[in-house]
Amino acid sequence: MQTDCPICGEKFEDPKKLNKHIQTKHKDKIKLIKLEHPQRDKR
Repeated sequence: MQTDCPICGEKFEDPKKLNKHIQTKHKDKIKLIKLEHPQRDKR
């Protein structure tokens, strides 16, 4: 099953490779998303 990067649209066969791609290529966008949408407390 092919998965697209939600940020740039690059296609990946392996979800692990997609995660690695996002962490390395879109590091700045991950930080921005965390600042804009902090995780809620799970109770």
